[in-house]
Amino acid sequence: MATAATLPTFDTTAGRQYILRKGSTAMGQVVNFAPRSTSGQSRVPRVGDSNKKIISDVVENQLSIELYTQKSLKEVALLMGTTIPNAGAGPWNGSTTIELNPDVAAFTMYVDVYDGPEESTNTVVQTWTMTNFKPSSLGLQVSADSPALTCSIEGSFESFSILVANGVVL
Repeated sequence: MATAATLPTFDTTAGRQYILRKGSTAMGQVVNFAPRSTSGQSRVPRVGDSNKKIISDVVENQLSIELYTQKSLKEVALLMGTTIPNAGAGPWNGSTTIELNPDVAAFTMYVDVYDGPEESTNTVVQTWTMTNFKPSSLGLQVSADSPALTCSIEGSFESFSILVANGVVL
């Protein structure tokens, strides 16, 4: 079973809760999550035969994820590869920028699925893993009517897997 991360406080709704993490650091509560794996196919004709052999091409993996994050933007900065001053303790120094960095090193992202709305009293029932993720787009949505900031990130990754915890009935 996956090890639960130390989680910040988020308002939750009834049902399962999805928490994005990078390593052991919780990045935020997932609003929408859409990993996609696709493989193109080529049809190659055989000599003297009207049948065509189907050959699968390389698998491409894409991820679109939207999450609630803190208004401090610390989690967004960490996902984009920004170095936070004073070893991540802050405060911000007025010259550090948070931006989409195409040169950020690929990293493994996890989405832990909890069996209820309170992460502190429920257990992880699934862990979704995206290895070697590289962000390719970043969007932020700020609303004066909401205390939450939502962050949309898209990117590509090498492989995708789902680990279901022992004893879980799907």
